[in-house]
Amino acid sequence: MAMRRILAVATNQATYGTNPHRTGLWIGELVHFHAGVRQAGFEVDLVSPAGGQVPLDPCHGACGLLNITLSDGTLLVDGRTVTGFSTAEERVAMVKKRVPFLLEDELRERGAHYVRNTIPMTPFATAYGRLVTGQNPYSTKAVTAKIIETLHHL
Repeated sequence: MAMRRILAVATNQATYGTNPHRTGLWIGELVHFHAGVRQAGFEVDLVSPAGGQVPLDPCHGACGLLNITLSDGTLLVDGRTVTGFSTAEERVAMVKKRVPFLLEDELRERGAHYVRNTIPMTPFATAYGRLVTGQNPYSTKAVTAKIIETLHHL
C-alpha cells in the first residue's frame, strides 16, 4: 500500500498585523503533529504561504480559515463547527490589545458555530467533516488524533 501524504501549511506571519509584537509558529504544535501523523503512517510535506522562513512563537492557526471562499461563493467556516484561540485565552496570554482582531468574534461573524473548552489554555479540538480545528497550542495532540481519524475514514 502506498504511503499517504499530508500537506502541512505553517505561518509566515511574524507580527500581529501592523503591531510590531512578534508572533509565529509554536514549535511544539508542529513537532507533536509531525510525530503523531508519521507514527500513524503518513508522510508530511511542510510548506509556508510565502515560502522561506517560518517565525516561531504562538499563533492563531484558524485565522487562516477566515476568508477562504468555496466555489459556490460561501465562506468555508459558514455553518461549520470550528474552534480556535478564544477571547478568554487572548486575555490570559495578555495579547488581547495587541491582536488586530479577536478570532472567536471573527469566526462567529462569518457564520461559524464556534465552540471552545470552558477552561482556557487546555486541549480541545473539533472536527466537522474534513475540517479539523484546535483551540490553542495545547490542543496539538487532540488535533492530530482527529486528523488521523478523519483521514482513515476517507
